[in-house]
Amino acid sequence: MAPTAGRSTCADGGEVPERFAAAEDDVVRLEEPEPASCRSAWAVELWIDEDSVIYGVNQAGAN
Repeated sequence: MAPTAGRSTCADGGEVPERFAAAEDDVVRLEEPEPASCRSAWAVELWIDEDSVIYGVNQAGAN
């Protein structure tokens, strides 16, 4: 699994605070490769600033 830029387009991450939603360039995701379906997909979304500090985390999708 490799980090990918942007929020998950398959796993449902729901709504995030406006501060995170506005920082699209800061989000990186770790995501299940090739999920059987989006209903069971998962991802961890990380917001990382220009100093490499993680300032936000979101679990998207299954369980």
